[in-house]
Amino acid sequence: MKLFCAVTVLVLASLLQDGNAVLKKEFRTLLPFSVDEFLLGYRWSIAESSILETGGGEGVQIVDDRTVDGKEEGDLHYTHRILHLETKAPPIFSGLAGGLFKVHEKSWLASSGATTQYTEKRIMGDEFEMEIRSKFIDGDDCQTEGVLSQSGSAEVIQVDFTAGIPAQQEFDPTQCASDQGPLTPGWARSGDRPQMCVYTYVEVNFGWEIMQLVEERAMGAYQAILKKFYGQMFCWADDWAGLSEKKVEKKEMDTKTELNRIRQEGEVRGQIEGVFPNYKRVVQSL
Repeated sequence: MKLFCAVTVLVLASLLQDGNAVLKKEFRTLLPFSVDEFLLGYRWSIAESSILETGGGEGVQIVDDRTVDGKEEGDLHYTHRILHLETKAPPIFSGLAGGLFKVHEKSWLASSGATTQYTEKRIMGDEFEMEIRSKFIDGDDCQTEGVLSQSGSAEVIQVDFTAGIPAQQEFDPTQCASDQGPLTPGWARSGDRPQMCVYTYVEVNFGWEIMQLVEERAMGAYQAILKKFYGQMFCWADDWAGLSEKKVEKKEMDTKTELNRIRQEGEVRGQIEGVFPNYKRVVQSL
């Protein structure tokens, strides 16, 4: 699944554990939407969050955004984005890149799931690959095994996007005053809302042993990214709920134009420390 966040590169680096070049994890997130609602809200929120993370020469550039034939999967929503992360990358990367650190993200979104690939060829070449595969299941409680055949023996991490929200985070699903109403503890047990599960399998291949120096592990960072994005998506529901697919497509087209303009203006935007409070201490170790 598409994973936009200002700390993407730090997450890519810190996903590695000492001595391991490959890491596999499965994340499961329970959400108060039907899959149809989720697909519209997800695309709308990706566009909106990209704007919030872009400015001062950094952020998101949309290279391609179109529908492609996925054969047995039907139509797929394909996007190719470049994440400009010059000051947000660990110093070892931005230094080697001469201040021009870019991660390429290619994503294929279907009605049943998504695949997203991250690469950075200029510095790391074939030494780095990250792939994220997701499945969306209506009415599921995130306890189903074998949803992602690739996950195999991967560690399973349950993500509660309503818990452990940093005080400085703006979008808290337990506090926001949208028509959806704030979520209360145990919302899934009440049966008052639709529910679905996003099963997300993450695999990282990294050939640089220097990544062993990273002090923070990505499990906390990645969960924080998921919590932040899904919190935004829930709190923005008044803006996207009930929209037609054509209106969401217009939002995406308008965002592509807007990003090209604002990326060159103002200051660097994005809540790095709100997502990963120890960011500065960690990157200084690299």
